[in-house]
Amino acid sequence: MKSIILTVCILASAQILSAQEKGKEKMSPEQKSENLTNHLDSKLFLSDEQEKTVYNIQLKSVKKAEEIRKNSALTKEEKKTTLNSLQKSTQDEIKLVLDDKQKIKFEELQVKREEKKKEKVK
Repeated sequence: MKSIILTVCILASAQILSAQEKGKEKMSPEQKSENLTNHLDSKLFLSDEQEKTVYNIQLKSVKKAEEIRKNSALTKEEKKTTLNSLQKSTQDEIKLVLDDKQKIKFEELQVKREEKKKEKVK
């Protein structure tokens, strides 16, 4: 009797997890880049030209990040290090597009992001 109940519970759990995965639609790199760019635009008030440039930087970065995550030859730690490096270089590229006021705000946003990241780890 216990084994039947246990089997039913396991099957129900698997069903729930499967349904949750189907509910998550994976965004395309273009959608991710657009979301990231829109977020920055809402905070930094980008010009049209800046917005296009930032979008292209983000798109290139998102595509590289996906390649890194899919690379089975890399260990988890190597992926983490490579992704952190990619993130840093992407931020540096974006800073080149911004004016002085926007750079200050951008750096503030990065500090807040790092603080949130550290809180999640705790």
